[in-house]
Amino acid sequence: MLLYPLNNRVYFLNAPSLKPIGHSEEHMVLDAGEDHTFKTGDVLYALPIHICPTVALYDKLLVVEHGAIVAEWEVAARKR
Repeated sequence: MLLYPLNNRVYFLNAPSLKPIGHSEEHMVLDAGEDHTFKTGDVLYALPIHICPTVALYDKLLVVEHGAIVAEWEVAARKR
Protein backbone atom coordinates (compact mmCIF):
# COMPACT_ATOMS: atom_id res chain seq x y z
CA MET A 1 0.00 0.00 0.00
CA LEU A 2 1.30 3.42 -0.93
CA LEU A 3 0.99 5.91 1.93
CA TYR A 4 1.10 9.58 1.07
CA PRO A 5 2.50 12.04 3.64
CA LEU A 6 -0.26 13.78 5.58
CA ASN A 7 0.47 17.14 3.96
CA ASN A 8 0.26 15.66 0.44
CA ARG A 9 -3.06 13.80 0.45
CA VAL A 10 -5.38 16.56 -0.70
CA TYR A 11 -5.20 20.10 -2.08
CA PHE A 12 -7.98 22.55 -1.20
CA LEU A 13 -8.69 24.76 -4.20
CA ASN A 14 -10.45 27.46 -2.22
CA ALA A 15 -8.47 27.09 1.01
CA PRO A 16 -4.82 26.29 0.25
CA SER A 17 -3.66 27.53 3.67
CA LEU A 18 -5.45 24.71 5.55
CA LYS A 19 -3.05 22.21 7.11
CA PRO A 20 -4.07 18.56 7.62
CA ILE A 21 -3.22 17.37 11.13
CA GLY A 22 -5.10 14.06 11.15
CA HIS A 23 -6.61 11.71 8.56
CA SER A 24 -8.50 8.41 8.60
CA GLU A 25 -10.24 7.22 5.42
CA GLU A 26 -12.83 9.88 4.48
CA HIS A 27 -12.28 11.95 7.63
CA MET A 28 -9.63 14.68 7.85
CA VAL A 29 -8.82 17.09 10.68
CA LEU A 30 -7.57 20.49 9.50
CA ASP A 31 -5.76 23.33 11.22
CA ALA A 32 -7.05 26.66 9.91
CA GLY A 33 -4.88 28.82 12.16
CA GLU A 34 -5.99 31.20 14.89
CA ASP A 35 -7.26 34.07 12.71
CA HIS A 36 -9.31 32.00 10.27
CA THR A 37 -12.78 33.03 9.05
CA PHE A 38 -14.13 29.52 8.34
CA LYS A 39 -17.56 28.60 9.71
CA THR A 40 -19.29 25.25 10.15
CA GLY A 41 -20.95 24.41 6.86
CA ASP A 42 -18.47 26.23 4.62
CA VAL A 43 -17.87 24.35 1.37
CA LEU A 44 -14.31 23.27 0.59
CA TYR A 45 -13.30 22.11 -2.87
CA ALA A 46 -10.59 19.48 -2.63
CA LEU A 47 -8.47 17.56 -5.10
CA PRO A 48 -7.56 14.22 -3.49
CA ILE A 49 -4.29 12.52 -4.36
CA HIS A 50 -5.81 9.07 -3.67
CA ILE A 51 -9.54 8.37 -3.31
CA CYS A 52 -9.30 4.97 -1.60
CA PRO A 53 -12.16 2.44 -1.58
CA THR A 54 -14.33 4.77 0.51
CA VAL A 55 -15.64 6.24 -2.75
CA ALA A 56 -17.75 3.07 -3.03
CA LEU A 57 -19.76 4.27 -0.01
CA TYR A 58 -21.63 6.66 -2.31
CA ASP A 59 -24.07 6.01 -5.18
CA LYS A 60 -22.85 8.93 -7.25
CA LEU A 61 -20.17 11.58 -7.54
CA LEU A 62 -20.94 15.18 -8.41
CA VAL A 63 -18.84 16.97 -11.01
CA VAL A 64 -18.31 20.65 -10.17
CA GLU A 65 -17.12 23.30 -12.62
CA HIS A 66 -16.86 26.99 -11.69
CA GLY A 67 -18.80 26.37 -8.46
CA ALA A 68 -21.77 24.68 -10.15
CA ILE A 69 -22.73 21.00 -10.37
CA VAL A 70 -22.55 20.10 -14.07
CA ALA A 71 -22.80 16.30 -14.04
CA GLU A 72 -23.28 13.20 -11.92
CA TRP A 73 -21.20 10.05 -12.25
CA GLU A 74 -22.52 6.71 -11.02
CA VAL A 75 -20.08 4.78 -8.83
CA ALA A 76 -19.91 1.38 -10.55
CA ALA A 77 -18.34 -0.32 -7.51
CA ARG A 78 -21.22 0.73 -5.23
CA LYS A 79 -23.70 -2.01 -6.13
CA ARG A 80 -21.29 -4.97 -6.20
